[in-house]
Amino acid sequence: MIRLVNGLNYQNHGDDLDQMFRLRKRVFHDRLGWEVNVSGEYEIDSYDLLKPLYVLALDDSGTKVVGSLRLLPSTGPNMLADTFHELLPEGQTFRNPTVWESSRYCVDTDLASKWCKQGVHQASVELLLALCEIGMIAGLTFIVTVIDLRMERILRRLNCAGDRIGEPRRYGKVTAIAGLWETNEEMLQQLRDASGIRHSVLENDNQQERIAA
Repeated sequence: MIRLVNGLNYQNHGDDLDQMFRLRKRVFHDRLGWEVNVSGEYEIDSYDLLKPLYVLALDDSGTKVVGSLRLLPSTGPNMLADTFHELLPEGQTFRNPTVWESSRYCVDTDLASKWCKQGVHQASVELLLALCEIGMIAGLTFIVTVIDLRMERILRRLNCAGDRIGEPRRYGKVTAIAGLWETNEEMLQQLRDASGIRHSVLENDNQQERIAA
């Protein structure tokens, strides 16, 4: 199940966000060795101050965050434009109101015990399905993001490889690329066919309002 948390309801989801920032620290700082901003047990950066839309994958109880990502409009500050700009071809930008950036995609592989078809964690697939659903609700054309080559291979197994928009570069322990993914019915159906998840993954709680806000 996917829970959406936006700037208007952060105060109602303090425990969810606490778990998310702790998870990000464990993944990006402790496991991957990235040079990220750590405060105690949290990984928080300047983009979290922009009131992004957080997309949280929860366990069956709805109380534990097993995966997460954040979304920001590409028209404002974002990681690809301002932090990983060297991944883009020279002079190319993606500042478009119908393109949002996904960043800080991570999954707790210890808590995420359920698997889907193609040998992928269910939490990973639910986050991808959520991106498609969110994009369709918000009227987006693409999601742009930076991912590592391991994640790119997982996306290929799920029949949603996307399109590279630059050359790979090494960051810490991983090699990363920038890519574009369509958010439309065709992509949603491909993910559902590959994963076996046929239903909407979004929690039924004013999701459209949270995306619009």
